[in-house]
Amino acid sequence: MIENAFTDREDGQAADAADAAAGKTDGDLRRGAERYRAFAENSAEGIWLFESEQPIPVTAAPDAQIEQMYRHGYLAECNEAMARRYGVADSRPLLGTRLGAFLMQGDPRSEAHLRAFIESGYRLSDAESVERDRDGSLRWFANSLMGIVENGCLLRAWGTQRDITRQKQAEVALRESEARFRRLADASPALIWMTDAEGSGIYFNQAWLKFRGLSLEQQSSIGFSDGVHPDDQDAVRRVSGAAVVLQQAFTTEYRLRRHDGVYRWLLDDAVPLTDKDGAFTGFLGSCIDITERREAAEQHQQSEAQFRLMADAAPVLIWVSDTTAACTYFNKSWLDFTGRTQEQEAGDGWTEGIYPDDRDRSLQVYQTAFAARQPFTMEYRLRRSDGEYRWLLDNGVPYRDDSGLFQGFIGSCIDVTESKKAEAERTALQMQQRRFVREMLSSLTEGRLLLCDTDGDLPRPLATEPIAPPVTLTHRSLNQFRHGVNAACDAAGFGRERCQDLETAVGEASMNSVVHAGGGVGRVYADQAQGLVQVWVSDQGSGIAEESLHRATLERGFTTAGTLGHGFWMILRTIDRIYLLTGPHGTTVVLEQQRTAPSPAWMKEL
Repeated sequence: MIENAFTDREDGQAADAADAAAGKTDGDLRRGAERYRAFAENSAEGIWLFESEQPIPVTAAPDAQIEQMYRHGYLAECNEAMARRYGVADSRPLLGTRLGAFLMQGDPRSEAHLRAFIESGYRLSDAESVERDRDGSLRWFANSLMGIVENGCLLRAWGTQRDITRQKQAEVALRESEARFRRLADASPALIWMTDAEGSGIYFNQAWLKFRGLSLEQQSSIGFSDGVHPDDQDAVRRVSGAAVVLQQAFTTEYRLRRHDGVYRWLLDDAVPLTDKDGAFTGFLGSCIDITERREAAEQHQQSEAQFRLMADAAPVLIWVSDTTAACTYFNKSWLDFTGRTQEQEAGDGWTEGIYPDDRDRSLQVYQTAFAARQPFTMEYRLRRSDGEYRWLLDNGVPYRDDSGLFQGFIGSCIDVTESKKAEAERTALQMQQRRFVREMLSSLTEGRLLLCDTDGDLPRPLATEPIAPPVTLTHRSLNQFRHGVNAACDAAGFGRERCQDLETAVGEASMNSVVHAGGGVGRVYADQAQGLVQVWVSDQGSGIAEESLHRATLERGFTTAGTLGHGFWMILRTIDRIYLLTGPHGTTVVLEQQRTAPSPAWMKEL
């Protein structure tokens, strides 16, 4: 193939004469042709020869020459490497193919390639062309070509080509990727920048340029650090310079001058960039305006300082916890009280001073309230610096920031040891007074009235179930309840007089429940074997005050406007035994009557 470009297609006679003069034989020529053929067929580059059916005058205008190249040009020879690039196994299917099948006519890129060939004197090196293969797919080639000109006309051109399709596709993909990045970067509200490997700014997005009030050319020319606050420049240079040397990501904060001259605080995050081989190529960074955040943080610090100043001056013990329930602050009064440091008390350290018997209960209260984000109040003993345990009343409340976000708990404690002692003394005195009243009432009633302190002091019901369903006591149901008492008396074998006495007592107790407590519940039990009837009357009224018990139970006609009062004196005269449990949450009266009246206590002593 290729030997024709240097023999038959040249002036044959002139070549023969030159060969004869050089002493070459036909055998030498054949061997030379074979070497060229072997070279062409084994070459990794595509080798081709285009012929023109008619000579093309080189003096014609470039557009006219290009038109004739498309009209008359065809592929005369090519090696298999070129054929494979166009999707065929050997060259034969391609031979005779018109130039336009390779270089697309009307495509500005193809015409620019041919124009460069003409203007270069018909010699080009590594010139790029865009062509189509047999499937119509675009392919890019790097061509080195030379035209054969004789008698002022272009006869043919031959050359070599390298397939650079993948390289061009990669370049196109890179350009498209860069274009997408720039579109995304320009749409981002963040200030985005890019540097080269030396740290010089080479790209700034629209948000940055708008912030600075500069064009891309202006910003690139004045340098990256221009506009950084003078007080921040050294720190920025130190951080960014070290990052360039180490080729590692960095984060920094600095003030940058806005287009209106105002300095705004920026948070700048940057990451290193590398090429496909892993070589460092620069940095990509993004900045967000954190001016308001920093101002809020400064205000918070000021508020925190003011809070601590006030807290340290307060006479109460103050603590603060974070969102994990760990304590982060104790005021001076707390630290003076415990004799410990802030570091010792932090976290759960403060619990070391709680009295062992109080620790688990206190922590349970705190943790339950913390989980529910609810205020709490608790009492526990805390060890003072002198080793004495003192009772504290601790009130904790959740606190939130301005946006309503939960931040933890804050609590205050006061020493209630003296109050607890006074309360204990008062309780002991009340118990002593109550014992005196109970003994006095029992004595004055010859043991018939038993004053109870708890439910455990009441008698056990005579049976597991009452003889009739419990009765809700109202004005209308009193007769129903009285009928139940009569039935119990009959079951226990009571005489008429004993039954009437019990009815009188039950009537008074029931009426007191309805009138003074708004109603209650009545139950009747009977034990035939013992000859005993037991009546329970319970309500949820306000009860009888401690100081009025002796008058309410003993003085005829006395009323407290509470649960009992008027008529209680009558109950004591008609019943064998009465149990009384009364308090601010209600009153329970248990009446017991035997078949036979018991003997007076003074007779039992004879």
